[in-house]
Amino acid sequence: MTVSLPLVFVLGLFAWGAVKFLGVRTWIVVVIALFGFWLSHTFMAPALGPVRP
Repeated sequence: MTVSLPLVFVLGLFAWGAVKFLGVRTWIVVVIALFGFWLSHTFMAPALGPVRP
């Protein structure tokens, strides 16, 4: 899977905004990110993104 830089930038801004303005704790953002990386290596990965041949 290829992730483009603008997507990473937008997701980073979203996470920063959540921490800064919504009062979300930093460790929660880190846990969600790590859970996403773990989930990408499981059987759920095809359901999360488009399947390319």
